[in-house]
Amino acid sequence: FFGYRYLHVMPRQEKAAEAMYVAEQLFAQDDFATALNGDGNNLGFLEIAKKYASTPQGNLANRYAGICYMKLGKWNEAIKSLSQVKESKGVPSEVLNSMNYGMIGDCYSQLGDYANAKNYYTRAIDCTKNSLTTPMYLKKLGMIFEKLGDNKSALEAYKRIKYEFTTSIEARDVNKYIGRVEQK
Repeated sequence: FFGYRYLHVMPRQEKAAEAMYVAEQLFAQDDFATALNGDGNNLGFLEIAKKYASTPQGNLANRYAGICYMKLGKWNEAIKSLSQVKESKGVPSEVLNSMNYGMIGDCYSQLGDYANAKNYYTRAIDCTKNSLTTPMYLKKLGMIFEKLGDNKSALEAYKRIKYEFTTSIEARDVNKYIGRVEQK
């Protein structure tokens, strides 16, 4: 066990982290296509995700690849990459898991597949209850319910923001959404 961990796993994690450095720099500069595919000398997130799939960095590379595809407007590819991200455990990871499901929901929403978007926004909300991601995805879920013609569920989502997440950014203007749904 120790030999495997220290002679195989840890060196792979270090190599993956080194490989990701350039791709992360390109990502930070909004060069999403190069960060995704590499520049010829350095690996991109797609290759890192394949080559180091069993490492945490490989998992992170899938998340980065999904975000790159989203920025490039390639929704189906983004869904594929984000779906390959393995769930993590622990408090900060719950927020990342929630955001991952939410991004998949965003992709389906962009594709007009509101049923799948609803499912992923619901999963994002169920991952963790916090004042950052939960009201954001409740608002998006409410908007999806409106598009699906389910005004009762939309109203419930908006009211949850109003009463459970009163200090969130989304709570500031949720009354206009509630009013719009109540008038329908």
